[in-house]
Amino acid sequence: MKKFAQYHLLQQSFRFFLQDFESASLMNADGELLAMKYETLPDLGTLGPLTQTVAKYFQLEEGDAVLINDPYSGGTLLTVMALVTVIKIDGQRFYLAARTRYQPFLTSSLKLEDEGLRVPPTPIAQAWQLNPAIMGAIGAHPLCPMGFADQLEKLLRKMQDRCERFKIWGETFPHLLQKSTLRGYLEETEERIRAKMSELQSGDTRIDLNLETGELLRVKVSLSPDKLIVDFSGSSHSKRLFLTDMATYGTCVAAFAAFLGEDIPVNAAIKSLVEVATPTGCMMNAKYPSPVFQGMTELAPVIATATLMALSEINPHRALGIHGTVPTLLNFQFGKGSQFFDSLAGGAGATSSRDGLDGFFFWARVRSVFSVEKTERSFPILIEKSEVRESSGGRGKTTGGNGILREYRFQEDAQITWVLGHRNMPKGIKGASNGMASELVVVHANGEKTQITENAGSLQVKAGDRLIAASAGGGGLGKTNSPTT
Repeated sequence: MKKFAQYHLLQQSFRFFLQDFESASLMNADGELLAMKYETLPDLGTLGPLTQTVAKYFQLEEGDAVLINDPYSGGTLLTVMALVTVIKIDGQRFYLAARTRYQPFLTSSLKLEDEGLRVPPTPIAQAWQLNPAIMGAIGAHPLCPMGFADQLEKLLRKMQDRCERFKIWGETFPHLLQKSTLRGYLEETEERIRAKMSELQSGDTRIDLNLETGELLRVKVSLSPDKLIVDFSGSSHSKRLFLTDMATYGTCVAAFAAFLGEDIPVNAAIKSLVEVATPTGCMMNAKYPSPVFQGMTELAPVIATATLMALSEINPHRALGIHGTVPTLLNFQFGKGSQFFDSLAGGAGATSSRDGLDGFFFWARVRSVFSVEKTERSFPILIEKSEVRESSGGRGKTTGGNGILREYRFQEDAQITWVLGHRNMPKGIKGASNGMASELVVVHANGEKTQITENAGSLQVKAGDRLIAASAGGGGLGKTNSPTT
């Protein structure tokens, strides 16, 4: 009972330690993940390798920090910057990694460097002070994110505060950070997950998805009481979508955690129970200099959803409806260099016990709030409509969630760039109907309409034109007025 109380205190303390960050992780010197807070699917598989890379190549002292955003060294998008620092307590070293996100922009690039500024692991701070020469060099780059210095300074100050607090806590309760206690904590977490896995039906299945971009996504899933194996053998080489093996792994772990449906800590325990195979050459094992924006934002949610579909086939009593997987992503570029980014969440898939949620970013942990007033004040756009897309969720015994409908009127000429996601994805399960696909229509000032059918692309619009954007609804579950099992 005493050990259980210790482990519960550790879990709560780790959660409190990371709660102020968008996404962050805590790792010990042995490379074991002790705790993580993640915002997106790729975060879960990349923060660990990122920290291990820094710990291997840099002998950090307290107050030092290394900057990194390279997707092939543990980063995700180039507009997402991470800092890694160290905390020393009673002869042990603990590594804190945390991320901050800058305004993204949609691109359809042929190589990674076209998507933004790539920063390999770079010492950026000493004694909690950012290096002005390095900061100046990065800030002068034409693809450096807007507000780079101010936002990174805020992240560093937050990390300094949390590290100092963690050090005081660790020195007050040194027994909680002993190696034996931490090992017991990870073992206890693993036992909890195995107990949940033992309640599931074991089995094997395969999901084939023909993506609208032309690739075949093949997911073979094998579930036993002590291991989940996800194998992507047979999947296509990429035509447009690229995802690193680290991000793919994290995506599968996140999908499994969602299927378990329990508040299980994200640490080395759950990752030890999931094995992912990404054969060389497939789109889930991209190599530098392949671009990753659309893989991270579009392919990762599709992989997670496909993994859920496979787990639902093996355990039909736990089936989940399919979500409006990829949000409708929009980018407006205006002549004066200003840039507006928007993301419209799709509807969540239904479950056996309830309808899906409307406009829900199912695979994101941090919810952004859209403000009409702020948008109209900051950009030459009028928001003429922003509402739930009624009746867009699939019908069934339980109904899929609705997507979002938003209408923009341009007050200046602009170039719009979009990603609509895989519109054949929000399928109904067990006889339920599909959710409505995402849609995009330009209504020109003269009344003519342009229906956009491409999954991703760019288009010039004129002042006075309107853009009507609708995200997908979620799939329903079960036939109406019939059992779902």
